Amino acid sequence: IMLSFNGKSVSELEVILKAKVAGSIEEQFFKPGDSVKEGDKLYQIDEAKYKALYDSANGNFVAAQAMAKSASAEFARVKTLKAKNAVSQKDYDNALASTNSADANVKAAGGAMQNAKIDWEYSTIKAPFDGVIGDTLLDKGSYVDKGNELVRLSKLDPIYVKFGISDVVKLGLDNNLANGEWKKLDP
Repeated sequence: IMLSFNGKSVSELEVILKAKVAGSIEEQFFKPGDSVKEGDKLYQIDEAKYKALYDSANGNFVAAQAMAKSASAEFARVKTLKAKNAVSQKDYDNALASTNSADANVKAAGGAMQNAKIDWEYSTIKAPFDGVIGDTLLDKGSYVDKGNELVRLSKLDPIYVKFGISDVVKLGLDNNLANGEWKKLDP
């Protein structure tokens, strides 16, 4: 018995990669149809702006750490003098507030630095899994905004075939197997 149906090969996993930052595409590291491995570079979006933002945020973080260290040392001095009743409660409270504020600034600057680093890393688009890359949707030199679609990536191991079988034909196949007209063979 030979049966003929239309089928479509489908991947278990297929995604359209999108830009997470804006900028011009400086490099494309693949040809459509290439096999890629997880972590392979696919595109490089202009990273100069994002590196500069990271460097600036890193500088602010280092400066905040220095201010926190200075505020902490000042508080230690004021605390010692307060124990000897050599400074007022107001001076003590101000030194404590300065220390707490400086510590908060370190946390804020650290968060800003981490965000800048993430954006800088997002300027390099990498394959999230092994697969085959499709046609590029935007070429080298194109400007992309955050969220623009760049390319489709399909995982081909495993790959499946979906058949378009009508309900009537499927019922006929099931009936033939159920009433013994056909025998199911083990692979």
